[in-house]
Amino acid sequence: MGISDKEIETAFNSYYGLLHRYAYTILRDNEKASDIVQQVFVRICNRKELIQIDYSLKTYLYKSVHNNCLNALNRDRKFEPLNTMHPTAQGTGTSEYLEAKELQKSIGISIEKLSPQCKQVFLLSRDEGKTYNQIAADLNISVKTVEAHISKALRFLKEDLEELIHV
Repeated sequence: MGISDKEIETAFNSYYGLLHRYAYTILRDNEKASDIVQQVFVRICNRKELIQIDYSLKTYLYKSVHNNCLNALNRDRKFEPLNTMHPTAQGTGTSEYLEAKELQKSIGISIEKLSPQCKQVFLLSRDEGKTYNQIAADLNISVKTVEAHISKALRFLKEDLEELIHV
């Protein structure tokens, strides 16, 4: 089966900008977003004969970009603790500061809604900067379980905070 060169070219021309913006919303880094989207298209070109798409190519591309962004975030592991508020991130105006404080408060409330173990895993990762392997060892659980808790927490936070973050 596979994907034709024409389909890849059409998809690239149609979706590159949209995929880049999507990757940027996850990574908050323009260069990394470009790299991720390019990597997805290169991988598709290299494996076009093997790829079997059971749904639309657009959906496949978005899912690939999403997964690659999450993998990049996990590799980087340079998350800021959630309770850290830097003045440069807050903006210079009072309204930006208040909005940042309100968002921080909302994030804290959402985190409290997580199940105890999911919350513990999430905070060890984000606040203490521990790797998945370290968390798994500390809590005597598998790395896959850690990954599942982090994914669940991120999904929940995205849904719970959707109105505030406009994702």
